[in-house]
Amino acid sequence: SDPSQRLRAGTYSDHLRTYMFRMATSVSSPSSHKAIKGIIFDMDGTLTLPCIDFALMRRRLGISEKQDILEVVSSYEGEKQKEAYRIIDEVEREGRDRLKFHDGLEPMFNFLKQKSYKTGLVTRNSEGSLNDFIQKYGSNPFDIKISRDDPFPHKPHADSTLHILKKWSLQPSEVIFVGDSLDDVKVGKAAGTFTCVLKNDKNGDVQKEADLNIDKLDHLIKVLEDGFEPFLSKQSQ
Repeated sequence: SDPSQRLRAGTYSDHLRTYMFRMATSVSSPSSHKAIKGIIFDMDGTLTLPCIDFALMRRRLGISEKQDILEVVSSYEGEKQKEAYRIIDEVEREGRDRLKFHDGLEPMFNFLKQKSYKTGLVTRNSEGSLNDFIQKYGSNPFDIKISRDDPFPHKPHADSTLHILKKWSLQPSEVIFVGDSLDDVKVGKAAGTFTCVLKNDKNGDVQKEADLNIDKLDHLIKVLEDGFEPFLSKQSQ
């Protein structure tokens, strides 16, 4: 990733641009799904079952539940920051040993490839975690992938997602951001894309904030083939 290519989220022109694109293609439009050309995914908890023990990570770092781990660690300096990242990497490595894919991942990626959809990944995980995912999957299913090791502010900042849109030359209304957390929904909304949440028993509040909800990854096939309506969140209906 080239830092000179970065787009800054939060400026007036960015917000005006994304507002106009979203107004041009509303989630309630019967043809919204036909305009989609790209999908951006979160990784942990979305493509994979949750495998990182964040409670353990917080205990070892001395960071409370209410604090954002990466925000806190990025404020450290010198050896303190280096040691904190070492702990994060260690806990992530332990989690990668338990890495399992969510149901429907393979047929979903096969469909996206067959139909020539662009695919991207934005994750707060390390490049090492991302490479382990690709190795376990057997190939790289992403046109663009961005980890926390790339020169972008991490989620929920939208810089990385805006960078992908620019590289793809797509409007936000032509892209769905798929995740499982509030940070994922915030990123999509800040970038102006449609947002889709993979449902689990802990993200009920997040589901209400997204445009779309799916129970399994391969339900995204139905979203793209049949339309948004059966998958609209209660807030979007």
